[in-house]
Formats: sequence, structure tokens, C-alpha cells
Amino acid sequence: MIEEDLLARLDSVDVLRNRLTVEELAGGLTNVNLKVTTPQRAYVARLSSEQSSLLAIDRAAEHSNSRAAAESGAAPGVLAFVPNESLLVVEFVEGRTWTEQDVLNPANALRIGAVCRKLHSGPRFVNDFNMLQLQPHYLSIVQQRGFRLPERYLDFTEQTHAIAEALAVQPVATVPCNNDLLAANFIDAGDQLW
Repeated sequence: MIEEDLLARLDSVDVLRNRLTVEELAGGLTNVNLKVTTPQRAYVARLSSEQSSLLAIDRAAEHSNSRAAAESGAAPGVLAFVPNESLLVVEFVEGRTWTEQDVLNPANALRIGAVCRKLHSGPRFVNDFNMLQLQPHYLSIVQQRGFRLPERYLDFTEQTHAIAEALAVQPVATVPCNNDLLAANFIDAGDQLW
């Protein structure tokens, strides 16, 4: 059962008020994903939590980047963004969410490459994602909260710094990128991979 406070947040978007059904979609480590069906069509409402701020996710940038990804043709269209409700609404895509087996299937490599190229050649994102710059922030969260680090994790700090220094010598141009190519982030609509 979907919590009432989540349903109330949907009311901040006009097209979601006249909903027929709401069902929770699987996935979403930093948000709750709901399929909202109205008499006109279906949407996906992504409701993020305050806890996701620990991961340094800029939701305004995510909204702008989602619009750019949609413009590239690699992602569904964005219909609404309500920052004070931490709510992003996108078109629902009818299709099958991929599994690890789909990604590992050599026959799908060309489709994955094609949708990634679409995104990479699309409009520029409003920010860059640099894991080498973000990693110290994540490490401090883990250490402050007493989470377990993988064995020998800190043994590679020097190599990480060397990699960052080497990459800084001759910076390369960046392109819009998903940076989260989990199998479950692909939707196969038959004629198109999203």
C-alpha cells in the first residue's frame, strides 16, 4: 500500500490529480517510483527522499539533464518538476525492464551502444559528474556514519590521486552520459530501447 503522504505529493501536478490508479514500480535506490494512470495516459512520478541528499544528487540538475536526455531521444519526455515536493514526472514507457541477462546477451550490445550514442550526441547536461571529485565526499559519509568499507579500500587512495592527476594533464571533452547503466535502467519497448 502506498503511503498517504506520497499520494498527497502527487496532487501538486494538475495532470496527476485525476488519477485512476497508482502502483509502485520496482527499483529506485534514491527515490520511490510510481506509475500513475489517468484517463488520458500513464506517467511515472519519481519522488525523492531527503536521505538522497547525502549522495550529493542535485535534483534541479537532474531535472534539466532529464529534459536534455529526452530531447536526445534516449529517454522519455519530462512533464513536470516540483522541487518543493521532490517530484519529477516523466512519460510512462510501455515495455520490459531489462535484467542482467539482457545486458550480458551479446545480441543486445548494438542496441545499448545505439541508445548511449543518442544520449552522448544530445544536448549538453547542466553539470558534469566526476567520480574522482565526488569520491572523497562519499568516503567522508561512510567514515562519519561508521559504515563498513571494503577490505583494503583505503590502500588505493594514492593510486586514485595519481589517476586524477593524470587525467587533469590533458582534459578531454565530456558528453551527456547516464553514469548508471544498471540493467534495470533500460526499458525495452520493442522498437526502441530507452
